[in-house]
Amino acid sequence: MKTFANLNGLCYSMSKAVQNTTNVIMHDFNELAHLQSHPHSAGSFQDHAVRMISKQLAQSLERSYKKIPVLIDVPANVDDMGFEAFVITPLSGVENFMRHMNHFVTAVSYFKKGQLTAMLMFNPITNESFGTYHGCGGFYNHARMRVSKRPISQGMIALHGQGQNPEVSKMIYVSNCLYLDIVYVCSGRLEGVILHNPTIFERMIATLWSQETGGFITDMGNYTFLGNTKLS
Repeated sequence: MKTFANLNGLCYSMSKAVQNTTNVIMHDFNELAHLQSHPHSAGSFQDHAVRMISKQLAQSLERSYKKIPVLIDVPANVDDMGFEAFVITPLSGVENFMRHMNHFVTAVSYFKKGQLTAMLMFNPITNESFGTYHGCGGFYNHARMRVSKRPISQGMIALHGQGQNPEVSKMIYVSNCLYLDIVYVCSGRLEGVILHNPTIFERMIATLWSQETGGFITDMGNYTFLGNTKLS
């Protein structure tokens, strides 16, 4: 069975790297359950988790690919990078992590000549992984990912960013984890996600995942909509 990890050696190394963060994330996530009434203590565990996740991801990737740099912060000119690089996102949905809510992921992205070519997201609490490689499709654990066929007007839409939001669906929710909401759209759990003033990197993520799973991108002024259909 084809999975993200066995597409090629690079994908396998990315999969092993995110799985190696399980112990750190599980430890700090469980500790946070006892610290919800002490926000300052919870904040220190967040910092510890981010540092340790970043360290473990970087070490794992560097062992496999010594000549490919590992970046923790996304460069502002990420689309102009003329070299190969891994970009680490220690925690997407960090506010949820802080509140002991399991709606978060750790992620590794692979860039080649300024293009986002591969991306893997992992949540050790739910044991869910989402991976995609340009031209090879999207994968949820061991299954192929496709957008849903439910009508947008009847669908569930996630919202990210502030401002007066376009009227797309009456069922709109805010999850505080953009990465997960993008892959939820691309795996059929949601019908769309609205991004307000997305960064270049966020736009690249939405584009790659939509291309590989049959989704559509619609730009509406300050908004970008990723969904199972293109808005008119």
